[in-house]
Amino acid sequence: RLELGKDIPVNYPDSLQRKSVEGAVRMQVYVDADGEPRGIELLDGVHPVLDDIAMAATTKMRWLPAYLLRDGNWKAVPSWVRFNINFKRPPER
Repeated sequence: RLELGKDIPVNYPDSLQRKSVEGAVRMQVYVDADGEPRGIELLDGVHPVLDDIAMAATTKMRWLPAYLLRDGNWKAVPSWVRFNINFKRPPER
């Protein structure tokens, strides 16, 4: 499993520092039975640059897949997950 901020950095770009753009990029992610993202749909964007950063980072993530009980056995299955990446302008240096 790979996690944002820990394994996958998501940095606020210097080019947006003066514009004070902040908010949550909302996505819907199709995760396969191995936990890999196979499709990403942008639901609500914040700014084109931040949207692109969020979607690129999401493609690098690895998830725990969903499981379904079938015939008495748990089986990993593909599923859709809603996911947000929050961007907050860092304090000026």
